[in-house]
Amino acid sequence: MAFSFTVNRPKDLKKTLENVKNLVEKTQDVVFEGNEHSGKITADGIKGTYIVKDSSVEVTVYEKPWHYADVLIKNRIKKVFSECSE
Repeated sequence: MAFSFTVNRPKDLKKTLENVKNLVEKTQDVVFEGNEHSGKITADGIKGTYIVKDSSVEVTVYEKPWHYADVLIKNRIKKVFSECSE
């Protein structure tokens, strides 16, 4: 079942997205595509999208292995954005 959550929009969104892409693509079988408006990520059986809003980034995970808890995925994505923010 799909779930969504928001991440605070970084001040330098373009640079943050570049940092996220550089970080996650070092991992095998991870695809991160997108720009300052929207994008998608595929990693380890997880598929999702993001849409940039005025003050946030809305992330929707629409496919995941049954044994991955939603909260763990959410926390990991938020942590990556936080670590990559300028």
